[in-house]
Amino acid sequence: MSTRSSGFGARRSLSFADLPYVGKRFYVDVRSNAQRTKVIQRIQNLGGHIENFLSKDVDLLVTDAKDRKEQSGAGKNAAKQNLPLSRGKLRSPTMFN
Repeated sequence: MSTRSSGFGARRSLSFADLPYVGKRFYVDVRSNAQRTKVIQRIQNLGGHIENFLSKDVDLLVTDAKDRKEQSGAGKNAAKQNLPLSRGKLRSPTMFN
């Protein structure tokens, strides 16, 4: 069992029995350089590998960007409407006789 300090002004040491991110490749897309540096350090302390370019080899993407649905507001309008699953008209049973 290894004991490491988180390096972020923590007062106690963190104990990691195993490194959960060993073998995982991360791509970090965070706007703030300070935040990006902190995220990268934490991932590396947990055994993760940081990729400089987004590719098919990346296992996990870390970002601070909003989801496109949230940015455009398109998802909000659809959720507010109570639309039936089928817009077809229901035929009465007497029409088939």
